[in-house]
Amino acid sequence: MKWILYDVGGVLELIDDNDAPARGAESCGIRAVLHRDNATTIAAIERFLAN
Repeated sequence: MKWILYDVGGVLELIDDNDAPARGAESCGIRAVLHRDNATTIAAIERFLAN
């Protein structure tokens, strides 16, 4: 899976199916979502966009 990085008004979020890059992003202050399945990731994106 390719990782996707969004820049929405200065807020960044990374989506990855590998735990290490997601945790690395979080350690740099980037919100991260660990992709496990489509439904969970879509819900996380919707929460992100709602904030």
